[in-house]
Amino acid sequence: MIWKDCVAFIKNPGEALKELAASMEKRKSQKASLETERNAVQKSVYEKELEKESILDLFRKKIISNEDVERQLQKISREKDSLQRRAQGLQQQINVETDMEKQFDTA
Repeated sequence: MIWKDCVAFIKNPGEALKELAASMEKRKSQKASLETERNAVQKSVYEKELEKESILDLFRKKIISNEDVERQLQKISREKDSLQRRAQGLQQQINVETDMEKQFDTA
């Protein structure tokens, strides 16, 4: 049965290659989605820096106390760390997809 499949592929690889190409198109779409999400997460990381500056401005203007500043900065730091981990995970997935594309292109 395996030989039969091998012979069929050798005689007519077109069908298998079409399926592989369709699969790669789907993966490219997924990669684009991952890149969009990664960009949104990176934007959120930048916005956390702006939040931090806003908190410091409030403290400088004596609108909030030391305790409030500390609590808010810790919260921002935790959120930023979480976002950065997510961005790294997304980048790893994008790298895997890019490697798969290269392998497909060379095949």
